[in-house]
Amino acid sequence: MTLMVGYTVWNKVDHLVWLLEGIVQNFSAAETEVAFHFDACTDQSDVAIDHLVPYWLQQRGGFRPEQFHKIVSNPEVRELGGNNKIIARGLEAGCDFIVVAQDDQRFNRPVAEHLKALRERYGDELGVVTGRDAYTAGYGNFTGSFWSESLLHRRLPHGEFVQLPYLNSGPVVYTPTLVRKVGLLDDQFRSHYVWDDYGARALQAGFKNGVLGMDITHAKFGRLTASNWADPSPDIARLRMKHPGVL
Repeated sequence: MTLMVGYTVWNKVDHLVWLLEGIVQNFSAAETEVAFHFDACTDQSDVAIDHLVPYWLQQRGGFRPEQFHKIVSNPEVRELGGNNKIIARGLEAGCDFIVVAQDDQRFNRPVAEHLKALRERYGDELGVVTGRDAYTAGYGNFTGSFWSESLLHRRLPHGEFVQLPYLNSGPVVYTPTLVRKVGLLDDQFRSHYVWDDYGARALQAGFKNGVLGMDITHAKFGRLTASNWADPSPDIARLRMKHPGVL
């Protein structure tokens, strides 16, 4: 099995070592590709990574240089576009799973064995999997990992899986079978409700989605830049147009 773990980084130069350490400690170089997508960074994150990878991934983690994939976007494509770019790179690399986390989420425990177990359980029916929160229509049965700051009905320990149709992003797991049938994320969304839409599309295609408990530290620190994508109104309208019963 080959797994790609990826991040879309937006002005998080202070986070890079922290994220790389989480990868080295929890992903095996024998079965992992690493992708960092730098989204119109203005803080030199995309330059700093070149100085960090040889020590952290290669010397500390045993990764070969070709196992690191650096992707740079300008202008900004946001988390949505970054996921699509990392998914595309994972497909090119022939990975069985593509795990895309947010740039303030550090892995604390391995996930590969739990993903293998899901593949054995669901086979080609395994849909999109979140490591954060998932729910039924109207945010019913809200279930997520123990670290999530959402108001949950149920909190999952690391490695426990619950099948649910709709999800929040970060981290999100995709499979090649899913992407080839459902396609990439809908880039007509701005930044919100993208994964609710993707969960609905996967469900309509016959896949089984859900949430896998993951041990993640979710933290923001250092020099941060405010986002310009806070207004969810256009994305709510698009989700309601495409899937009227989800919200």
